[in-house]
Amino acid sequence: MHISVYENWFAAEERNTKSAAAEPQSGKQICKICYRKTLPQKMVSTTCGHLFCSNCWKKYIATAINDGVGCLTLCCPEPDCKAAAGTDMIDMLALEGNKEKYYTYLGRSYVERNQKRKWCPSPGCDRAIEIDRDVSESNDMAYDCSFKFCWRCAVESHCPAECKTVSEWMEKSSSEVENTNWILAYTKPCPKCLVAIDQG
Repeated sequence: MHISVYENWFAAEERNTKSAAAEPQSGKQICKICYRKTLPQKMVSTTCGHLFCSNCWKKYIATAINDGVGCLTLCCPEPDCKAAAGTDMIDMLALEGNKEKYYTYLGRSYVERNQKRKWCPSPGCDRAIEIDRDVSESNDMAYDCSFKFCWRCAVESHCPAECKTVSEWMEKSSSEVENTNWILAYTKPCPKCLVAIDQG
């Protein structure tokens, strides 16, 4: 059975919270993730005020970023707390490589969450395009890379053909290629008439 890091961190929360409450006043605070005594200046919180040590925050953020795009909705590690851990937390606590991943996810989500923005489908092009008109019909677009494509289906420009027609043609074309590959692999030309015959 798979137990997430989150569940592991909070599995013994009640027991450890009671023992932490019994600690004498030492000027240090107890992190509710690792249960270590930590100097107050090394404790970090989002807007909710739930304090955790910076090391635990760093691990929590790194795990979330390495898990993928879900890190964009990262919240406070306190159970049931929905306070967002925003870009300020990422900037302050994430390692450089993880910051780069996070901002890549953030940039991609900016484009992908809006129907008026798309990535240029040209191979090797990493630019996004924003359109300011209705895209209910097939619209050809071109970008700095000079690649013209249909906004609706993101394939190479096919005006005046409709997207559905192009999709059907591409599917048929693909199956014809498969037929040709099979013929080449399993037949040979007849020595007399050159018609493809079974190699058997």
